[in-house]
Amino acid sequence: MSEHAGEADWSVRLAQSISMEVRRQRHAKGLSAQQLSDRCAALGMPIQRSVLANLESGRRTTVTFAEVLVLAAALEVAPATLAFPVGRKMTVEVLPGVERQPLDAIRWMAGLASTDGVEFQDRDSSVVQRFIEHEELVKRTLRALNLRDSSLSGYADAAPGREASERLEELEARAAQIVDQIQELEKDPEVNAPLIEQLASERQRLGSASAEVAQEAYRYRLARTRAERNEIGAMGVEARLRAYRQGLRVAGLFPPKLPERLLYLDEGAEDPVETLDVDSPEFSDVTYNVDPAEVAEGSGEAPSFLSPALLESLAESIAGMVMSKLQEKGITGDAG
Repeated sequence: MSEHAGEADWSVRLAQSISMEVRRQRHAKGLSAQQLSDRCAALGMPIQRSVLANLESGRRTTVTFAEVLVLAAALEVAPATLAFPVGRKMTVEVLPGVERQPLDAIRWMAGLASTDGVEFQDRDSSVVQRFIEHEELVKRTLRALNLRDSSLSGYADAAPGREASERLEELEARAAQIVDQIQELEKDPEVNAPLIEQLASERQRLGSASAEVAQEAYRYRLARTRAERNEIGAMGVEARLRAYRQGLRVAGLFPPKLPERLLYLDEGAEDPVETLDVDSPEFSDVTYNVDPAEVAEGSGEAPSFLSPALLESLAESIAGMVMSKLQEKGITGDAG
């Protein structure tokens, strides 16, 4: 058997595998061939009942990619599972003579992984990974904003404790002053005994007064600390998402549409005029080194597609934003 004959046999086997899964899915959903044909027509691509019958019987040995997509939509299943039915076969023939587990085949088809004997260009798979990472970063940004809003609300609720916090600081400062005075007077205890006793009594009263305001002051300080931390954290992740999207543009890619709440991050940004050819030197020079787990956890280095100048500009802008935002919300100042 020639190599080309083997490839032809494989294409027939693949078509037959798809047709068998179409028939199984149709039966599982209680659809007749005509009903499936009608569904395909409703989706905008008519597939005659006779064509379906020939496909399912094996008389038709070819199936187009367009047909796979429409049939999958009509059957309400993922297109890849028609070719590589997960849970229905132990292995599938992804290429002539190349057997893999169905899930591995689907990952490869989606550009999420490669497998021995079935490889793709790293830069092609990298684009898919980058957009998945972008999706995770968007989710993390939304979580950070929700956390920030919640902590700011808690800070506002604890605002009455600001006076208690100021009062506690005064009491603590006076208590520390008394300790210093007593230590100095104890150098001549006999002469200074009355004054030492007086200061000790005052210190005791200060301790009682401090205990009364400490709890309310603590709640205020905790709320303020959380608000400061979460405000800075939110601005940091906002800046990282903005930079990540700019990096995609630098690579000639169109970043995904942002949720309405995050549209402000794209203010002033311009999408690339045209997408670069993936085989062009400009695209080949762009590298990505961001681990999805690191993005999710907020750790790791900045994406390597960001230029030093862009990173420096981001660092300066973040520093300015942090101070202005905190001052604007009244989080920093003389409150201590």
